[in-house]
Amino acid sequence: MRLTLLSLGVATLLACTSTAPRYEADPGVDFAPLKRFAWQAAPRTDAPAHPLDSEILEKRIRASAVATLTGRGFSVDEQAPQFRLRSRVVVAAKAKPAPRLSVGFGVGSIGGHSASSVSVGGSTAVGEAGDALTLALEVRDPVTGELMWQGWREVDEGIGDAGDPALDAAVRAILADFPSPPKNPPKKPAKKKR
Repeated sequence: MRLTLLSLGVATLLACTSTAPRYEADPGVDFAPLKRFAWQAAPRTDAPAHPLDSEILEKRIRASAVATLTGRGFSVDEQAPQFRLRSRVVVAAKAKPAPRLSVGFGVGSIGGHSASSVSVGGSTAVGEAGDALTLALEVRDPVTGELMWQGWREVDEGIGDAGDPALDAAVRAILADFPSPPKNPPKKPAKKKR
């Protein structure tokens, strides 16, 4: 019984954990000299895709992103930024869970008799109806508006709760790898042997 409860608890924790952040960067951009930035408000539509796609949440994301970057040596410069940062909440329908095959083995005793059994069955995980939310942070060229870097992470609706630290944690996780190191750094030329 204890093992079953422990397994159920671990499975629940894994299901509730957000995925690790991911990012992509323009390989033609040298991020090393970029130290000054400004916030760029996300374009708004009259009908947001989700209640969390709001100006209120954007203000909280902005405060968290500014605190994260300035804590790492970047500075806010509205007059001459080297890059602009903005956020997006991407909404998609949750995928339907796939059917699963399950196999169980059991051993037990009742009174003085012991019994064992083997069972095979099929099951379908019951998923929640609703939306899958992804928080994305974009770094754009301040002049051309071209995307230079973006990071994103799946989040849950808890990011909308003002007292919940989930939003700050998501923003910090996304910006942890900014600026991204090149995936294939240039190799140093080999020294000539004399």
